[in-house]
Amino acid sequence: MYFLPIYLTTFAASSIDLSIFSLLLRSMARFNERYKDLNFQVSFEGVHHGPSDLVAPTVFVEIGSTEREWRMREGGEIVGRAIVDTLQKLTSKDYPPLERVIAFGGGHYAPKFTKLVLEDRCYVGYIVPKYAQVSENVLNQLIEKQDFDYVLLDWKGLRGEDKKRYIRFFQDRDIPWKRV
Repeated sequence: MYFLPIYLTTFAASSIDLSIFSLLLRSMARFNERYKDLNFQVSFEGVHHGPSDLVAPTVFVEIGSTEREWRMREGGEIVGRAIVDTLQKLTSKDYPPLERVIAFGGGHYAPKFTKLVLEDRCYVGYIVPKYAQVSENVLNQLIEKQDFDYVLLDWKGLRGEDKKRYIRFFQDRDIPWKRV
């Protein structure tokens, strides 16, 4: 039995439709069902590559972390089929209108935010993990480079001083936030 994590990290520079990343994650999870016996895991990963100066929506998909996993055809098949499925949904507008969020907190692999997306509760863009030391400049970029409805804070997945700093930042800019 193989443990093959498939992680999704989102980053882009222009104002983007956050549904892209969540639709891709859901498609990857659906195609992953074909390989249950291989025990693949599909999850969001916290941002550690951006924000950037890219002008197109960009996603980083990691299929495992060793050459053995990279050579597994099934992992590539899941990702490839999910990309085609997501592009078809986007071009046909065949996806539900859900609230769009930027997420803060949790660990590197963001299981709480992954679960919200897989349950069709929202679309998630940037995920800033608990360990990230995010400057005000980066916070400004995050809110300028995405269209979103509100910010989600993983209440148990954030340090107390970071919660206070983020909340003050959001309140100063009239940005709605919720705890999860």
